Formats: sequence, C-alpha cells, structure tokens
Amino acid sequence: MALAGFIVTACASVKPVEFKKFGDTSKYKYAVVGETQSLRSAIGNTSIDSKGNTTFSSISKSINPRDVISGILMKKVWLC
Repeated sequence: MALAGFIVTACASVKPVEFKKFGDTSKYKYAVVGETQSLRSAIGNTSIDSKGNTTFSSISKSINPRDVISGILMKKVWLC
C-alpha cells in the first residue's frame, strides 16, 4: 500500500488589465508592455512504499507575464 500527499502552492497578485487605445489599432507602430513580476508555482508529492521508505519529489515553474504578453503580440505581428 502506498500513501501519497500533494501540496499545491501559487502566489500571485494580479493587477487588472489596463488597455489604452488611441485610435485605429491598424495604424499602431509600437506596443509597450509594462513591467510585471514573475509568477511562481510549485507542486510536491510525498509517497511511502510498503517497506516504509519515504520519497519526496517536487516541481516548480516560474514565468513572467510580460514575456507571455510580448510573445502573443509578436505572434500577431505587433512587435518586432
């Protein structure tokens, strides 16, 4: 019999989206993406096998929302 426990953490304070449009967007030449803080999440797993051996493993990821937004805009040919 194996027992498993899961820990999920996520720490983020998300600001409301601010979008200022000053005319027809087809005439825009540049887009400015404001500064953002990285978001980090992690998950961990502890398991105990039938002999009583304990194993712990975890994975964490970090991403900056600014990079995601810039990537989407580049994909749509807004940024070069």
